[in-house]
Amino acid sequence: MTSLLHPLFRFPALALVTVAIAVPASAQVQPAHVATPAERAAFQERADAQKKLAGALSRIAQDGNNGYALLDAGEAAIALNDPQAALGFLARAEHAMPREARVKSALGAAMMGIGKDDQALRYFGEAESLGARERTYLGERALAYELSGDGAAAQRDYRAALAIKPGDPTLTRNYALSMGIAGNSKAALAILNPLLASQDRAAWRAQAFILAMNGQTDEAAKTVDAMMPVDLARGIKPYLARMDNLTPVQKAAAVHLGRFPTGPLAPSDVRLASADTRVPAPTSTRKPTRAERDAARRAARDQAQREKAQRESAARALPPPVRTATVARSQPTVVASASPRIVPPTPTPTPSPPPAMPEIAQRAEPIRSTQLPPSSVVQPGFSGNASASATPSLPPAQEITIAPRTMPSAPTATPTSVYGPTSPTAIAPAPEKSLFDIVNAIDVAPASERPPTAALSAAELERIKQETLAEQAAEEKRAAVEKAKAQAAAKAKQEADAKAKAEADAKKAEKLAKAANPARFWVQVATGGEAKALAFDFRRLAKKYPEQFKGQDGWTSQWGQTRRLVVGPFDSLKEAKAWDAGYRKAGGDSFTWSSTDGLEVEKLPGK
Repeated sequence: MTSLLHPLFRFPALALVTVAIAVPASAQVQPAHVATPAERAAFQERADAQKKLAGALSRIAQDGNNGYALLDAGEAAIALNDPQAALGFLARAEHAMPREARVKSALGAAMMGIGKDDQALRYFGEAESLGARERTYLGERALAYELSGDGAAAQRDYRAALAIKPGDPTLTRNYALSMGIAGNSKAALAILNPLLASQDRAAWRAQAFILAMNGQTDEAAKTVDAMMPVDLARGIKPYLARMDNLTPVQKAAAVHLGRFPTGPLAPSDVRLASADTRVPAPTSTRKPTRAERDAARRAARDQAQREKAQRESAARALPPPVRTATVARSQPTVVASASPRIVPPTPTPTPSPPPAMPEIAQRAEPIRSTQLPPSSVVQPGFSGNASASATPSLPPAQEITIAPRTMPSAPTATPTSVYGPTSPTAIAPAPEKSLFDIVNAIDVAPASERPPTAALSAAELERIKQETLAEQAAEEKRAAVEKAKAQAAAKAKQEADAKAKAEADAKKAEKLAKAANPARFWVQVATGGEAKALAFDFRRLAKKYPEQFKGQDGWTSQWGQTRRLVVGPFDSLKEAKAWDAGYRKAGGDSFTWSSTDGLEVEKLPGK
C-alpha cells in the first residue's frame, strides 16, 4: 500500500510551505530539474495507481457491489493522496466484505490521511486480528502511534518498515523525526544524513525541525535561512524557537500535521487544546495498555465535545443587552475572516451612551462582545484564515461599546454603535500568527500557473519508459540465465546422483560376486565356445582318463571369446600342480590356473 505519511500531500497548509520553499515569493523560474530516482519511482507509482483506479472503476461500473473492485479503488485513491475519496470506496467495500483484512488496513491508512490517528489505530488493530500482513501498513501505523504519543511503538514500526523497504525517503524522514521528538537528536541526524547528502529538500526541513525540537534553535535557523526565502524564514523562526517547549504529542502534530499551538508556552504550562483542565487523579506507575490509551483519548475527546456544547448552549442563552469588550486596536485595518477563541464574558457596568457613530456595515446580526484574555489554552495553529496584515504586537487598547442593530425599514438614521475613551486597562498579548497565517501571506501563483520545479518533459518520460523497459528486459534476461543455471545444476546433480548410485551398485555387486566366487585353484584341460560342447568334451576325457578324472567335476569360465574347461577346485596350488603332473603323465594336455575374487566359474550342466 502506498504510504500517505508525507504531510505535504495530506495537508494543504504544509503543501503551501513546500511551494513557498520550492518557489520563492518572486516566483522566479527555477533551472530545469533533473528527476532523481526517487522522483521517477514516485512518478511510476502514481501512474500505476491511476491505472489501478481506472480498472477498478470499470469493474465497479459493471457491479457496484464488487467488494474487491471497491477495495482496489480505495487503495488506488490512497496512493493518489486522496483519502476522502478512498474512504468513500472503502466504506462500501467494508459493507460488502466486513471481515476482509485488506479493507481494514486500507481504512487505517485512509484515516491517517485525514489525521484521525485514533481511528487509524483501531482499524489497524482489526486488520491485524483478521490476519492482515503487517508489512503493508507499518509506516502508517508508526505515524499513528507517533501522533498518539507512543513514540517507542512508532520507532519499532519504523525500523520494521525500513527493514522491508531500506532507504525509503518518507520512512527515513519520519523515523528521524520520531527520534528527534524523543530527544535523541544525534541519532535522528545520523538517520537523516543519507537523504541530506542527496539534497532531499524534505530532509532539510526535517533537520530544521529536529534541531529546533531539541533546543538547537540557532542551527535550525541557519538551515531555514539556507533553504527558504527571507520573508518566510523570518516568519517561521518564532515557531522554531518555541518547539523545544512543546510536548511530544504537540511536536508530532506540528511536524506532521502543521498544527502549532497558539498562545504563550512554557515547559511547566503546556497543554493540548482538547485536554481536560481539571486536576488529574494520581497516576499509576503501571504502563497503560493500548486499549487504555485509546479509551483515555476517547474520553478526553468526548469531554471536550461536551464542554464545547455547554459553552455554545450558554452563549445562545445570553440576553441581548449591550455589553462592553476590551479589545486591542491598531490602525484602522480590517481583519478578514478572523475567528479568535471565545471565552465566557465578564460582565462590566454599561456606561452612558456617548454620541452616535456611523453604522458598521460588516455585521447583520447583534454582536455580543466578549473580553479576550491572554490565551492559556493551546489551540491548533491552522484553525482559521487570518489576514496577512495582522501583526504580532498592537498599540494600547481602547474600549468600544457595540450595541445590537436591526435593519431599518425606512431610510432613517438609527444609532447603532457608540464609543468613548476609557482609562487604560490590562492589555492581552496578541497571539502570534500561526503557520497558516505566514503561508497565506506569501503570494504564490495557483498550481495551474506555477512553473513546475520538477516537471518531466516528454523526452524525460520517454527516457524513463525506455529505462523501465530495459530494466524489465535485463531482469527477464537475468531470470532466464538464473533459470538455465538452475536447470543445469539440477541436471548435473541428477547425473552425479545416478553415477554415484551406479558406482554403489557396482561395488555392491562386486562384493556379492566376490563372496560367491572367491579366488581358487584349477587345472585347465580344454577350451571351447559353448558350455554344452565343453560338457561333451569333459565326459569324453573322463572316459579316456578315468583314474585322473575320478571324483572331479567339470567347470567352465569365460576366457576372452572362448571358454575354459577346468577341473577342481583344489585346496591349494600344490594340489593343483600334482593333479596336473599326473594328468600330463597319463597323456593329457593341461596347465594350472588361478581364478581371482569375483570371477565367475560355473559348473558344467549335466555329466
